[in-house]
Amino acid sequence: MQTLFAQQDIDFTVRYNNTNSRYEVYANPNFTQNNFTWGPSQISVLVPASFPDQALLITSHAGGSWGDNSIVFAPSSSPSFDFHGIQTGGQLTNLVANQEKLVFSFISPSGSCVAGLRLFINGSDPNSSQAGMAGGDFSNSIDNGSLTDVYNANYDNGGSTCLPLSTDNPLQLAELNIVAYPNPVVNELTISGLTTANNSIQIYAYNGKLLKTFDTNEVEIKIAFSGYADGVYFVKIQNADNRFTIKKIIKQP
Repeated sequence: MQTLFAQQDIDFTVRYNNTNSRYEVYANPNFTQNNFTWGPSQISVLVPASFPDQALLITSHAGGSWGDNSIVFAPSSSPSFDFHGIQTGGQLTNLVANQEKLVFSFISPSGSCVAGLRLFINGSDPNSSQAGMAGGDFSNSIDNGSLTDVYNANYDNGGSTCLPLSTDNPLQLAELNIVAYPNPVVNELTISGLTTANNSIQIYAYNGKLLKTFDTNEVEIKIAFSGYADGVYFVKIQNADNRFTIKKIIKQP
């Protein structure tokens, strides 16, 4: 089924989901099309410069495998923000007119909400030639598989807000008493201190791309790291109460 308009347009927004403790980026098309050819694309996120200088941990939901592949921290032309170009090679995607589609999500390094995140504004935010941008082009673009850009605009883009949580809400307890060792790791990483059932483990590359996810009911697990290239990784451990911690892991030869 497809409902085509004279001009195919897709709008985007970002907002914080308190229930899942994550930021979510949504696409909102003006057309309906099954198997829309979502081609190579970029949606750029601006985060407050107070964020740690590292890639965002991206989870892909639609439009292909997204990764934080282009980053500039606090450029002199816009020192209040870090620029993150989230890119995908694309994938066939079902779209429904005027219905939001979650395309990717990410978490803050602290595990809690930080207000003020927004999407890059084409034609307004610094371009590749401006001071401190290092030649990086952070313009939003969505290829429709025919080299036509169907990105239109952002909506509700005044900066993400954080709803207050009650003091006994487990989502505020971002840090768990969990140990990951040895770090640096060569062959095998041990994670201990998993005291509840239904723990979710996610391994991210340095660019924020999700590499592996699995669940465990064990209080201690061992993860083979010998197959990973040398470099920096992030391991997110989340329990059944939605409390989680993020460990920065160094992989060595």
